[in-house]
Amino acid sequence: MMLKFEVFSKTINKNISFLENNRTLNYIGELENTQEWNPLPKSLSVDSRVMFIPFKPYVLGRTWSDFYGLHHVELSPDRTSVRFHTTDISASLPIYGGVDWKRFYGPCPCPNAKQAKIHVYEHDNSHSTSDYGLYLSNSTDYFSLIDSDKNGCVVWAYSGAIESGYSLPDTLPNREGCLVFAHWDDLNYAIRLDEDRRIRIYNRTWSMTTVAQENRDVSLPIKLLAVTSSANLPVSDPGLTLWNAKGNVMLSSDYPPVKVVEFFTLDFDRQGSDTIKLGSGDAAYLIPVCSSIGTMLMPLNVYRASNQGISFSMGNNCVRVSQSAYFGDSGPGGNYQYTRALWQIPEWQLPLLLVDDYF
Repeated sequence: MMLKFEVFSKTINKNISFLENNRTLNYIGELENTQEWNPLPKSLSVDSRVMFIPFKPYVLGRTWSDFYGLHHVELSPDRTSVRFHTTDISASLPIYGGVDWKRFYGPCPCPNAKQAKIHVYEHDNSHSTSDYGLYLSNSTDYFSLIDSDKNGCVVWAYSGAIESGYSLPDTLPNREGCLVFAHWDDLNYAIRLDEDRRIRIYNRTWSMTTVAQENRDVSLPIKLLAVTSSANLPVSDPGLTLWNAKGNVMLSSDYPPVKVVEFFTLDFDRQGSDTIKLGSGDAAYLIPVCSSIGTMLMPLNVYRASNQGISFSMGNNCVRVSQSAYFGDSGPGGNYQYTRALWQIPEWQLPLLLVDDYF
């Protein structure tokens, strides 16, 4: 028989239930593609599931032919570093048709350009083995956690309507490393989190001839959740506080743990559907929001193309791909002309949270 108990959290202004699958979502750090193998900022936990969340999955150079998209990220066999695999999108359309994907790894050859960036997280797969204190079946053993600055928790929640340009609070701990989850129910609008940590809203567009437009007039009802790792969790008074053997606060009910219910994979087929159903059930989910999940090159004419980001619209328990940010233009070189659009979305594996757990 499973024992259920609830504790009130001031951050989300509701009770949180401690059941199975309360596992930590830990922030490892930000990585930029500066060398072939890029060392992780922190060591990974044993048997944890690693997640790469796109922050800037493209490189836009200063010349007419430099536009690169992130194809995938590779974790080294010893789990200490990652390698970025990118595609030279600007030079992937031969003049006689077909696609000649030019892929390579290591920093993109764009002098003075900012390289691709990702955020790295891990999902703790350990099972609770505590023989004293709090025991949570099939969950993180908070008493055994050692590295307090990898302790993932919810630090902010918001429910209401926002306009494009809505900024995350400046007071969020580890604001630049926060993973933002969102739920909205309108397939007409796509959102992205820009480099200044502002939510941008776009009219949902998936066209080979039209650039997406930011919508500054709509007021979009949305639920937002910020997750981060904190080495300075406060004592919950009143509430539930757990310390590890070193005396670090590893769980505070005011900052509830992340409850990842499942993962979904972005497996959009180039010739297939632009829609993916979320989750295995009919519940409402929160999904991660980032600057762009992929890259798109759209011909303006045979000599020039528009470089764009790709985001989600969300509704009816599905997500749909949408063009979003405009990054600039490219022009072909050599024997290349732009004859049709190209788009690239890595098969990211992204975590899902339940709306009912936090709102």
